[in-house]
Amino acid sequence: MAKKENENKRMNPFLWFLFAIIIPVFIAITLTVIILSIVGVDVTGWVKNTTNNIPVVSNFVTTNEEQEMEELEKQMTTKLNEKDSTITSLESEVTVLESTIESMQEELDQLYAELEEKQLTEEEMEIKFNDISSSLKEMEREQAASILQELENHTALSILSQLSNKERGTIMEAMDVDKAAELMELFINY
Repeated sequence: MAKKENENKRMNPFLWFLFAIIIPVFIAITLTVIILSIVGVDVTGWVKNTTNNIPVVSNFVTTNEEQEMEELEKQMTTKLNEKDSTITSLESEVTVLESTIESMQEELDQLYAELEEKQLTEEEMEIKFNDISSSLKEMEREQAASILQELENHTALSILSQLSNKERGTIMEAMDVDKAAELMELFINY
């Protein structure tokens, strides 16, 4: 029984370490930090700088410079993401514009083809007007005048332009005066 009393009186070594060393050191550190903060010393900054120099502990403590660098890195990442999205949208816009250019180029090629076709038909019309004017030269002037009076003004002008001045004058002399005057005015503006 005496042994049991002796064991009860002896304190557990962990509890002794906790109450005799840890708690008093913690209280002393807390009082020191409070007193130094009141005096105006930057205790947290000093602790950060000091712990930043300790190899293993430095991984867990961030200094103001490291926080600023992290914020700057986040801002740069955000800007890069914005620029990437802008580049993507511009690339899609370029693709749309390139397809528009291709379609316009096809339309332009088609218009050139139509223009060449039209020029051929104008050349063919010129040949026909030359043939008709040659036929009119062979006719009597009254008969040629009556035929030209029945044609549309534009067609009559095209044929008259193929004739020489003398032939044109003899045919217009045989025409109705009003129609000849109308064709003559159009011919002047032609």
